[in-house]
Amino acid sequence: MKNVLTASGSSSFPTVAYGDRTLNELELMSVQALVAYVANDQTVSDVTVGAMVGAKFNAADVTGLRRKDYDEVIKFLIDLKIRETLN
Repeated sequence: MKNVLTASGSSSFPTVAYGDRTLNELELMSVQALVAYVANDQTVSDVTVGAMVGAKFNAADVTGLRRKDYDEVIKFLIDLKIRETLN
């Protein structure tokens, strides 16, 4: 986190770097839709797919994913083969 300097040169409130922010609303909807698609396509629970994504990207669930990871999350979901992963 960075601190913002005021005109007097003192520190004010902390800010979060862009890439460390969580996904915005549209990014989150995209990830959730792809999680649902993968779960349906591979006949597993969307909770299972969401947990796998969270574990891979160090987040409690998809709502905790970081913007800097968005492209890699999409690639991970596209390439995910759950049966091969679990066997």
